[in-house]
Amino acid sequence: MARDFSSSSSDPRQWGKIFNAMVQMLRSQQLKLEILSKECRVLLGRLRFQHDRWKSDVSSLEDQLSLMDAALKEAELGHNVQEAKFNLVVGMKKREAFYYRTKSECAEADMDDILQCFDLVTHKSSEQKDKQEENIEVKGMQNDGDLKSAGINKEEKRSKVLEREIKKLNHNHENNVSRKNAEISALLAERDFVWNQFKKMESDYTNLLKSKNIEVELAKDNIQKLEVLMENLQSSVKEKDELITTLRADRDKIEMDMRKCTEETSRLLKELELLKSSRNASVTPVGSHPKVKSGERKFKVESNRGSRSHNLKDSDLRNKTDMGLRRCSKRNRSENTYMSSSPMLFSSTFKVPKLRSSYAFTG
Repeated sequence: MARDFSSSSSDPRQWGKIFNAMVQMLRSQQLKLEILSKECRVLLGRLRFQHDRWKSDVSSLEDQLSLMDAALKEAELGHNVQEAKFNLVVGMKKREAFYYRTKSECAEADMDDILQCFDLVTHKSSEQKDKQEENIEVKGMQNDGDLKSAGINKEEKRSKVLEREIKKLNHNHENNVSRKNAEISALLAERDFVWNQFKKMESDYTNLLKSKNIEVELAKDNIQKLEVLMENLQSSVKEKDELITTLRADRDKIEMDMRKCTEETSRLLKELELLKSSRNASVTPVGSHPKVKSGERKFKVESNRGSRSHNLKDSDLRNKTDMGLRRCSKRNRSENTYMSSSPMLFSSTFKVPKLRSSYAFTG
């Protein structure tokens, strides 16, 4: 009887230790869950910030590409306008050159006509001169020497006038030809200069177009890289979401297990109190030995049997509680090993949950 009483008095201490261990385990689990939830929120915030930043980078690159396309189109239009201007200038210069060429050809034709006229005039004058000489020879005998000298002087004067006119015409023709040649050479030089400038501007525009195309290709490569990074981020976000859902499910499961453990401990404590009260009711003082009758002896034997059955029930309950505590400790170890891999960031702000029935354990 004294042993049973001492064992029953030591049980509340053991249950107090168990209860404190359970409370400590609940606190640690709650802290780990809060740390995990805060880390998940921080990670989600970082992912959203990174996603927004990459989105802004993509939009800025797209704006740059649109501006570059507009600049390329504008440069191409300017190049087309300059090309049209150069073509117009070259066409006008060619037209002027053709006009001056035809004018020089007409002048040469006029000069040939003048020369032919001059030859004709000289031929006629020579014929007239021959006729006059013949007439002079015929009338030589009739006319005296004064008439002959006067006719010769007139012919010489005419020939000198014609020679002067021919020299003047030749000089004018040479001046016209030299002037036209100078104009034609100036037009050709101007055409060559304009053509060289056109070729130079064309090469500059082609180089600029090549550089802009290279920049566009680089921008496209950067956009593709950003798209790949965004896809990777989206996949990582999905993985993190899945991890968060699994962790929340594990948290819910742990909370359910904790509730079950608390319910089991409260139930076992109630049974222990019932057993303790039944034992206290059945135990008698050690120093008193009253005389009992046969009926009282039978009642005492039955009470001893009842106490033995209560002891057996108590041992069964202890075994059950030990099994429950082992299960809880195993869960706690698995959760500790699982939660130790995750980083901790939070401060401990946990309050112990109040149970339905509280007990004060004393020795």
